[in-house]
Amino acid sequence: RVGAIIAALTLAVLSQCKAEDTFNPAYCAEGVVGFSTSTGFKQDFHFRLFKDAARKWKLEVQTQYPSAEMPLRSREILSFDGTNIFSVLYSPDKVEFRPGGKAVVVPATRNEHPGRVCTGPYPVDHSSAVGAIWLAFLSADYLDDSRRRVGFPNLLTSNARSDPEAWSCDFDYAITNRGQRRLLHQGRFVMNTNHLRANINGYPELDEPSGREEILKSQSKLQWLRVACSNSPLYAVYSAEEVAEVGGSMVPSRFGSKIFLLGTSNVAWTIQGVVTNFPTPSAVQTLPELEGNVMVQDRRVRFKTPTAWRRDVFYSLDSSGWVIDTNNAKIVAALSRSSLRSVQSEALPAPKPRLALFLFLGGVLLPPLFFYLHHRKRHANIKSTLH
Repeated sequence: RVGAIIAALTLAVLSQCKAEDTFNPAYCAEGVVGFSTSTGFKQDFHFRLFKDAARKWKLEVQTQYPSAEMPLRSREILSFDGTNIFSVLYSPDKVEFRPGGKAVVVPATRNEHPGRVCTGPYPVDHSSAVGAIWLAFLSADYLDDSRRRVGFPNLLTSNARSDPEAWSCDFDYAITNRGQRRLLHQGRFVMNTNHLRANINGYPELDEPSGREEILKSQSKLQWLRVACSNSPLYAVYSAEEVAEVGGSMVPSRFGSKIFLLGTSNVAWTIQGVVTNFPTPSAVQTLPELEGNVMVQDRRVRFKTPTAWRRDVFYSLDSSGWVIDTNNAKIVAALSRSSLRSVQSEALPAPKPRLALFLFLGGVLLPPLFFYLHHRKRHANIKSTLH
């Protein structure tokens, strides 16, 4: 009898764990988000999104960089469990950095993949493709119907952790509300000079530059923004062009954004999204599926004050899966290897205005996937120091 009770309790615990490991989506949406720049660059991101009524979601994004020299293919899986965003990037290709810093794509020979864990709900540590999808499908859960302008992270920037534009905007928006169903209908990111700071230290959400070159770029960007905002502060516009009702939710079936070159009325790049299918959803695993050896960049331990900073820690996952608790031994051990660094961003003089303009334009027009290459190189360097 005691054995039967224990067995029943064990079954109940296992059932609870299983229930916590999956969620039942209200809908599933599949589609394509296309990026195109004023210089002729084009790239498509194919996505599949699952979302439930309790703000949990899971997103898969696949793309290939449209270049004969850099045909990098990737598949990223992201999940929000209600608190943190877990992601892993899979690719049959590998980026190698040759002497002189030249990046080349070669077949991946080792079953190793980069992962990331960040504090939610905003995907500020991910690409602008992820940001565009999040804005279209998920942002309404975090926007108040009673307001029309808020301070909101600009997820359409190429790298929100290094770009002050991401944190210097107001968001003007309109919500379509049908009972419990809500959808972002229109939005405008407008630069606000009151949000501009004297240096990077004034932005708690921006990463501290790690070297002289990054410091000069950040200072030049702030200089340029003050001039550009006074001429034309509009950064981007968003619109849900067509709407569908699926699974008791309002979903954008066609949406688009235009991102402007600050200080002008010229469109720097456009984003056009379309949903091609609404498959019947079933229960899905909450966290991203793991394959091979995953090296995680954990940004939940990110730390920044006016005098010291830390961006992240790195560790490898094992058969036990994702690390949920930040008190886990893996994170504690990684923290012991990651000492805080001193803030240096006020130590250098600001660059000349012409250099500031050059660095700014280069940052705006770089395709989003190049930022992934930068992080992959940094991941490889740090990983080599941990083994």
